[in-house]
Amino acid sequence: MLRWNFLLLILVGTLGLCFGDREVAADEAVLPQIPAMSADAFFALPVEEQRALLVEALEQRLRLFENISYEARSRRYKVHADLVAFPYQGAIPDPADEIILRAEGRTRCLGESFRDDFTFTVPKTPEHEEIRDAKMIKVCDVQQGEVRSATLVNGKEESQSRGQISHLKEGQNPAGMLTRWGRGTSGQHQIFFIQDAVLALETVEVDLDASPSIKSGQIGDRKTISISYPIKVERRQSWTGIMCVNFDPARQFLPLAYRLERFDQRVEGRKLRWFEAMRVEQAEQQQGIWFPARLYLLQGTELPTAKAGGSALEIQVEAVSFGTVTDQDLAFTFPAGVDVRNYTNGVRFTADGKGGVQGEVEGIPYLNGYYLGSLFGPGLLKYLFSCVGISTFLLGWYLVRRQERIERQQSVSAGV
Repeated sequence: MLRWNFLLLILVGTLGLCFGDREVAADEAVLPQIPAMSADAFFALPVEEQRALLVEALEQRLRLFENISYEARSRRYKVHADLVAFPYQGAIPDPADEIILRAEGRTRCLGESFRDDFTFTVPKTPEHEEIRDAKMIKVCDVQQGEVRSATLVNGKEESQSRGQISHLKEGQNPAGMLTRWGRGTSGQHQIFFIQDAVLALETVEVDLDASPSIKSGQIGDRKTISISYPIKVERRQSWTGIMCVNFDPARQFLPLAYRLERFDQRVEGRKLRWFEAMRVEQAEQQQGIWFPARLYLLQGTELPTAKAGGSALEIQVEAVSFGTVTDQDLAFTFPAGVDVRNYTNGVRFTADGKGGVQGEVEGIPYLNGYYLGSLFGPGLLKYLFSCVGISTFLLGWYLVRRQERIERQQSVSAGV
């Protein structure tokens, strides 16, 4: 009965997304209904119901990113502390050295389309005396099948701006600070731990031995559900890894922490290739849904010991809303003066800030290497130039031989 109730909730929510207006008001949006219960009540359920309930709850959390808007800021800085046991133990210290990077931005998602607006700041260092700022805007429009991006870099003596339009390809993920909490295409150092957890839990239906274990855990003073499962990288077949994620069932199965270690099996002793760990330090309810408010992320190619050191990324969520994003929120026009390269047809132009161009458009649409390269990849140009060179040589050889043959025929005719 419990499983059928959650399946009904999923069906109702899915129908709302499929047939509803994309510009629906926030108070009319159907938000996911994520259950909540104590850890003791969860583990009192049969194992089959535990898995079903966890999968359905996490699926509902993934649905949050189908229509979400959030603003966040972050700072990355060096840490010199023993954090080998993070996220289960160890407190992240406040920055003692210079901040490596500051960022603030806003991410809006609507279905598979999204818009990222970011500002990055690199503070002054002995190597770089000036403060360097970079503003990045990226819009992925699934309906139009294209991606638009613009970057504005401010240095000490100059400003550089550029834009790009390209075809929409598989693997376009939002660059938001909480992108790991949604759906996406995983890569070597890109994970989507909630999505991966759902996929791992569903393997029990086809491979019982490969299914993750569900155990009781603890993060701080919170009793959690801890699941562990293997994770692989397609381009690194020799790399193996174990992901462990902790969820808080009392707060709607909010992820509180995860830890990932990847090893290279070809190296004797299983050399560590990648370490990544996250812990939520503060969470709040927004529109009745528990969501992270502040968290830490550690990443590196070795464990963060006091001797080796490492870098910590602190993320502070300033605002979040669900079901409020419309098509107008994703609309984007290149700022005036931005030099834009359009890889969908190969032309280049300077934007006027109104959706048009300043001056002349450079290049012949579709009849250029940039357009062909965007369709078939950069490797096409290498083969194209080679083919052109060979064709030119053969054509020249043919013309020379033809001219020699004509001259011989003329000589024979004159002799006769």
